[in-house]
Amino acid sequence: MFRGTVRTDIVPMSQPARAGSASALRPSAPWAMTPLRLGPSVANEGNLSFLSSIPHCKVMTSRTKPTEGLLVASSHAQSSASRHGYRVLDVMERDTEQTGRRWIIDGLHEGADVAFKINSIPHQPRPDAPHALKRAGLALSLFLLWKAWLAWKASGKGLLAQDQPPSLFSLQAPRLHQSQLSKERSAKVVDSFKFAYSQYATHAWGRDQINPLNLTGKDTRNGWGATIVDALSTLYVMNMTDEFDHSVEFACTIDFNTSRIPESVSVFETTIRYLGGILSAYELSESRYPCLLQKAKELGNKLAFAWSNPAPFPSPSLDFTQNSKHGYEICIAEAGSLTIEFDRLSYFTGNDTYRQLANNSSMGIMTSPHVFPGLHGEPVRLDGSEPSSSNIGWGAGIDSFLEYAPKYWQLIGTNASTYLEYWVQSVNSSVQHLLHESKDGRLYLYEHSGFNGSQIERMSHLSCFAPGNWMLGARLLGDDKTFSLGLRLAETCAYSYEAMATGIGPETFFDNNGKLEPIDKRFLLRPEVLESMWYAWRLTGDPIWQERGWAAFQAFEKYCRAPGGYTELENVDSKIPTVVDNTESFLFAELFKYFYLIFTPPEVLSLNDYVLNTEAHPFKIRRQS
Repeated sequence: MFRGTVRTDIVPMSQPARAGSASALRPSAPWAMTPLRLGPSVANEGNLSFLSSIPHCKVMTSRTKPTEGLLVASSHAQSSASRHGYRVLDVMERDTEQTGRRWIIDGLHEGADVAFKINSIPHQPRPDAPHALKRAGLALSLFLLWKAWLAWKASGKGLLAQDQPPSLFSLQAPRLHQSQLSKERSAKVVDSFKFAYSQYATHAWGRDQINPLNLTGKDTRNGWGATIVDALSTLYVMNMTDEFDHSVEFACTIDFNTSRIPESVSVFETTIRYLGGILSAYELSESRYPCLLQKAKELGNKLAFAWSNPAPFPSPSLDFTQNSKHGYEICIAEAGSLTIEFDRLSYFTGNDTYRQLANNSSMGIMTSPHVFPGLHGEPVRLDGSEPSSSNIGWGAGIDSFLEYAPKYWQLIGTNASTYLEYWVQSVNSSVQHLLHESKDGRLYLYEHSGFNGSQIERMSHLSCFAPGNWMLGARLLGDDKTFSLGLRLAETCAYSYEAMATGIGPETFFDNNGKLEPIDKRFLLRPEVLESMWYAWRLTGDPIWQERGWAAFQAFEKYCRAPGGYTELENVDSKIPTVVDNTESFLFAELFKYFYLIFTPPEVLSLNDYVLNTEAHPFKIRRQS
């Protein structure tokens, strides 16, 4: 399944500073300089005074934007940090419900509200360095003790009295909570999921999916029980313990050496559904099922065979029985949406080969010729030759590659900085070439033809993941303009549901002189609109997104519910829509999960702690220092 900035104020050190930017304030040697964005609670007079008092450190802030600033630190401060056991030093603010506002020092973790950062630009120390080092070390130690004491006092507990380690990010809106109404709604979503999964278990257990009208099973994903594996993370998150354990038992018996149907194995689909589902379940269950990791290794080894081409891209499909490859080109989403799953496989197995394969593929895309910076025509050729450009956008064929760029950086840290920089280019180019504003002020994310250079007036349900992705990436970067654009796009995607007779959105739509009109009127049980509603709720705290999510769930219940689960719809703009006897496994992995998460307590899969792959399988953020 395919799911695929406004310019930020962050100026890369390797680029010349534009006039008026923070980098234009560069002081003369011996000072090294790091661009800085200060969180509102960090940029106060007391904190800035304290930071400025550390020897060989200066803090400069903008008069017009007091929450943006610049730390200037000499290499003496860096040396002091090294002597106290820190190669690079960040002080970051963390918000946790258990301990109140905390400060911790850690290795380099970008993306949080940074109070100051000691840069490591080589410089010869001055004669008074030893005294400076002692003063800097003492100041830092006192600062840490003071902040730790404040956290302990605020919490009323010891510093180790926590259920989990503090979050690396503070992305979610403050004061989020689960109301009684939301609690009741989340319970109703769980009831619907239980109904659908029990029908599958009764009539199609072990098959890839169920036909919800005639109550039979069918195999569309090589006969390995795609619905079971795709449902694992949702079962766990919904606390369906018995069903989860039973499903894990099945997953541990899958034989990935051969396909049960004579179709080839999609590298992309198998990665996001099977590999992602199994690894996520392994991590969520805290490694209680070693057989899951063993199955993930078996599958990863089979998939790794796809990488043996002149170009760094995998073949799109494989024959697992014959160990043969198929295809001479692959779309960007298929080649570039493997990083999260293969990185996690490397993390849990200690074998870095998996990560390298997926990373090389994504880097190959990012360094290939583009139509606009960060936006490529697809597919890409396995022999390395340049393909003819096709449509460009955030929809089918490209979508999840762009989706993974900020998520991968959030997941692993500075080793994925190139991905985040690429994503910024992609959003900037999209703002310039793909955005369309209607007469009624709605924002559409259109496509662009690589053949004739014209804009294609079409937005898809698939591309409605982009609003949430833009909001997430913008929040990571502190980019309010891109966040606002993402929120406006989410409004349009939500309206695509409200504008249809069923209250469910179409596969594709466009702006017809100020009126949202459907093009392809089908509903394929896709999750992207609800996905962006969830991001909008968690990142803004505006309850309107819960109301929109509930309206969508009620429409889904009314029009899609069938004897054996839930069906697709042929025409969402008819109050008597024709139903289609098909249920993709991503209904259980994604759509139900997003319906549920809109109404759960905010700590359930908190955006501060988890990254979801394109199939909505969650992975714990474990950033590298």
